[in-house]
Amino acid sequence: MVNDFWNQNAEDELIEIFQNLIRLKTINAKKNEIIAVNYLAEIFERQGIDYEMIESAPGRGNIIARIKGGKEKPLIYLSHLDVVDVVQDNWIREPFSADRVDGRIHGRGTLDTKQMTAMAVMIMLIVKRSRLKLNRDLVFIASADEENGSEYGMAYLSKNHGHHFKDGYVFNEGGGFILPNLDKSFRICACGEKGVCEVTFDFKGGSEGIELFNQIMSTVTSYQSKEVVCQVSSRFKQIAGDYIDQDTTIRNLWEYMTRDTITINAFDLTKQDLMDGQPIQIKVTYRFLPGMDRACVEDKLRDLFSDCAASYRITKYFDGYESDIDSDFIQILEEKSKMDGKDTSLLPIIALGNTDGRFIRQNVYGYTPLLEEDSFDQVLKMVHGHNESIGEKSLIYGTKVLLDTTIEMMNRDEGGC
Repeated sequence: MVNDFWNQNAEDELIEIFQNLIRLKTINAKKNEIIAVNYLAEIFERQGIDYEMIESAPGRGNIIARIKGGKEKPLIYLSHLDVVDVVQDNWIREPFSADRVDGRIHGRGTLDTKQMTAMAVMIMLIVKRSRLKLNRDLVFIASADEENGSEYGMAYLSKNHGHHFKDGYVFNEGGGFILPNLDKSFRICACGEKGVCEVTFDFKGGSEGIELFNQIMSTVTSYQSKEVVCQVSSRFKQIAGDYIDQDTTIRNLWEYMTRDTITINAFDLTKQDLMDGQPIQIKVTYRFLPGMDRACVEDKLRDLFSDCAASYRITKYFDGYESDIDSDFIQILEEKSKMDGKDTSLLPIIALGNTDGRFIRQNVYGYTPLLEEDSFDQVLKMVHGHNESIGEKSLIYGTKVLLDTTIEMMNRDEGGC
């Protein structure tokens, strides 16, 4: 089906758009995502696609584009335009050059998440040009500030422009990668995220402060979560089966998605600071599985720190979530991903971090499928690391999978979705 709409010109245009995005230095700390928004707006303007540019603060640009269709649930393509910073000396190639070398495109953002932005732009262009009859809207969202908490991106958009992305099926970051070194092929799909509760302890240094500090550290480092199985992890176990015990990567995923964790945030504190009697602040983050609400989390924290005399306050909180793992949408994703010739099983996971998907929460799927050359272990090394790159064939393959899924969903009515 996708080959009716795909040709060499589409591949060339996809790569050109992608390279242009990589060359825009939208490092989060520069607060300049608007330069990427301006570039995307020019593309949509030329093609006659409706869009809205939203600047949540000077330079903090977001863009929402829409192709209108019928009354079925919209398809939403969600990505972010900001990237983490680079240590230039650690890169073999200039990190914003988008160099094409030996079939790979190099640069910061090639995997997090300008690849998703380029894929989604190309899908919007092909659908618009093809004049396909749509039974649902297509919604493109490219946001700011994801790498630093999303205050100027999806947090702002969900508060002020949430009507754009209510009740749809969301293509998000966080999955689509093949698990390596197995005799059976699995491709992960993030179908939920853990919740987060950050608490801040305030106390003074001195002898009592040292004791309080040691109590907090002891509580955190000795914490051992019980195994909790949610809907997503239950399906994970059903599909992965004996591989949970046979493969280290799959075992680690299982442990992560069935355990709560508690960690001390990084802090700049010396022994002398503790001894001097100055005000001390320690932040602790509790990450919990979907299904726990705020009251349960607060009870858990009271239990954990019942023997600690230091007072604490909740300084950040959001719930976890799970998406429907039995929808036609996710089944179509699995089927269309087999265009690479592999009989790959889609393996649902709880995402390894938090994404902008938490501001939508329903029917959010972390899935930007790539080929085996960009397998899960390789991607983990490069995201937020040095020498980030993506295979050109992977980029093209992922775009075609998402396009084919989009086209298939256009033929599904309420009864099928």
